[in-house]
Amino acid sequence: MRARPRLAALLSCAALVPLAGCGDDGAAGGDGPDPAASMPARAPVYVEAVVRPEGEQRSDAEAVLRKVLRGRDPGDALIGLLEGLGGRGRDVDFRQDVEPWLGERVGLALTSLQGAEPEVVVAVATKDADKARATLEKEAPRTEREHAGVTYRVDDDGFAGAVVDDVLLLGDEPAFKAAVDARKGDSLAEADSFERAREEAGEDGLGFLYADVRRIFDVAVGSGELPQELSGPLRGLVGGAGAQALGASLEVDADVVRVNAATIAAEGKDLPEQAGDPAAALEGLPAGSILALGLGDVGKQLDGVLEQLSSLGGAATGGVSPDQLLDLLRAQTGVDVQRDLLAWMGEGALFVRGSGLKGLGGALVVRSKDPAASRAAIGKIERALRQFGLDARVDGSVLTVELGILPSDLKIAARGDRFVIAVGDAALQAALASGERLGADAAFKQAAGALQDVEPSLFLDVPRVVELVGAAFGDDAGFREVRPYLQALGALVGGTKGDGDVQRSEAALLVP
Repeated sequence: MRARPRLAALLSCAALVPLAGCGDDGAAGGDGPDPAASMPARAPVYVEAVVRPEGEQRSDAEAVLRKVLRGRDPGDALIGLLEGLGGRGRDVDFRQDVEPWLGERVGLALTSLQGAEPEVVVAVATKDADKARATLEKEAPRTEREHAGVTYRVDDDGFAGAVVDDVLLLGDEPAFKAAVDARKGDSLAEADSFERAREEAGEDGLGFLYADVRRIFDVAVGSGELPQELSGPLRGLVGGAGAQALGASLEVDADVVRVNAATIAAEGKDLPEQAGDPAAALEGLPAGSILALGLGDVGKQLDGVLEQLSSLGGAATGGVSPDQLLDLLRAQTGVDVQRDLLAWMGEGALFVRGSGLKGLGGALVVRSKDPAASRAAIGKIERALRQFGLDARVDGSVLTVELGILPSDLKIAARGDRFVIAVGDAALQAALASGERLGADAAFKQAAGALQDVEPSLFLDVPRVVELVGAAFGDDAGFREVRPYLQALGALVGGTKGDGDVQRSEAALLVP
């Protein structure tokens, strides 16, 4: 994207980095104007940040930032970051020229995603409109124009700005004009899907993200980037899935950063229910896993994928329908995917564990509803792989496949009610062993306790990841610079649950 004027760059960054003004002891003066009220109702993407938090919200955010920044003042550090992201070479200084009038909230919207450069508009709440106007005028000389009774300034690159009432608007000229029009009616803040997303995701956080799923898809189709033969079937899939919009809010406690998200269904629709119990599958993985992901009922989910692909006909598979491909596979190998594989597959989960990057391994673990059928599948898979020219051999009850693209051989085994596809012997043995499970792991239990409204289906041991990356790239200057900040982070955990026409997701990152 072309270089933005410095003021616009600073404020665009501020919308993405909450607390830019947290070093200021002055009060923000209440909630102030809503930036979304200055955004076009059809904006497909909107981001908002509270840049002047107050009370407990401010103290919690500062506590977390001081841990990550190793005691540095959060306001000074973030303003330094904004200055760096905003670029050099302009007269505007954030501390002197922006902070004195900056209000509580900053919003940024993408009004068009077509073309090489998306059109952007920024709405900034002000607590002193005259000072904001003076800062705008301090930028490089601009041409004055008028739209809908608003006099604004525009530069040679078509980037416009004006203070309208108590809001500073900055953006590409078409987006700026759309924002001026939105203030007179039909704004994003009044759109039903936006209001619902804000309500479901939460309105009291430090940040908020809104995405109109269907409008983004419509824009992608209209751009011509999607093949014409795929646009119709994919539109049907999006409509069938039922999702209309996504809202996500950012909340900060003294030792946790939390994201609450809500996917909202279109009117009159419910979102697909989650198949199985991903949380139970996750907790049954080996203790010491660095990354763990609960998948729920694998058989039902793969069945659903096949149904969706079938609804596309041959558009996504080179003119041959998925059903035809499955029939061809059965004719060539004797493997009936539905009967021989999916029918017995139950709860599944993935994990990664090991020490050192070279020692990492992982596995997919699936609970079998029919252990005899899952054991029989080993031989059928071997014969099918050989049909395709792969080096596959069964030794005892373990199928080994040499692929050459993985650090270790692929191992496939069925024991009791566990069916395992693993990379490396260590991961296979960990998956099949009856040792301590992840659900009893202290780091996992601590992280899971930070979730408020969902059960965990994702776990990432961030300190172990930092340790592994440090062992491999410890001599890299860039990594040495960020490593102290990464070392302040604890585990990350997340989960999702269905609730009729809303699907709720939550992620929590510990900052102990």
